[in-house]
Amino acid sequence: MNVAYLRNTRLLAGLILASTVAIKPVEAQLIPSADDGTGTIITPSGNRFDIMGG
Repeated sequence: MNVAYLRNTRLLAGLILASTVAIKPVEAQLIPSADDGTGTIITPSGNRFDIMGG
């Protein structure tokens, strides 16, 4: 077999293994309302937030 082929195969296998080990779930952060009197309203709408006022 070709030496470059073996090197590339090992590199690809290493990248696949590293990517599966390095994956971790993400967590969303809450958006707290501020008591600053601006009247901002945050409305969740599916996968986005509508921010009005303030």
